[in-house]
Amino acid sequence: TKLDGETLDDYYRWQAEQTDEVNSVTDWLYHNDPATHKFLLLKNMIGWEPFKQTFRTYQALPNWQVPSIPQGKLNLFVHYLEKYSGQQLMERFRKWGFPVARIPSGIEISQSRRTPQQFELERTYSNPFNPIVTVCYRLPVRGLVHLKIIDILGETALVLVNSVQKAGEYKVKFGSFQLANGIYFCSLRVINNATGRKFSQIHKMVLLK
Repeated sequence: TKLDGETLDDYYRWQAEQTDEVNSVTDWLYHNDPATHKFLLLKNMIGWEPFKQTFRTYQALPNWQVPSIPQGKLNLFVHYLEKYSGQQLMERFRKWGFPVARIPSGIEISQSRRTPQQFELERTYSNPFNPIVTVCYRLPVRGLVHLKIIDILGETALVLVNSVQKAGEYKVKFGSFQLANGIYFCSLRVINNATGRKFSQIHKMVLLK
């Protein structure tokens, strides 16, 4: 979904609080007023801190400054808009044509102390008698982890992990009630913090309830 090449005005500008625990928030986060049906900019990661300040501006932003919206960055952004505004925005963004994925509640993430030798995403199996789905993966180094469930059409159905994690073996558990029966794909993508190298792996999974 792209809105580059358009002039936007009447938007909000937010600055996030940066702490030692949040190393991914380094500059401004912009978005327009949802009532205007316009959209401006998303950050790659905005961390987990509340926004430090917000103010409104009516100064038009030239079309050459309005970037395209990269795939996959909208999900977390809408989650925070809802959390801090108290407004239900998911359906509104879907009506505007943005591919918004749900961020499931009740995700349980556990880590072992063992350091694996290589990246690996284990195959995920759904037990029709167990409403909990477990995804296991291994990280030999610290990196930015994107773990998600994709439906048969290639759309993101659930975002499970979108954060920096240390080396280790991980188990992520989530409730299968959040997805309909069918064929899905579990996708793991990791960016090595030290080298910038990328690892990706994907497995097919059949969800039965």
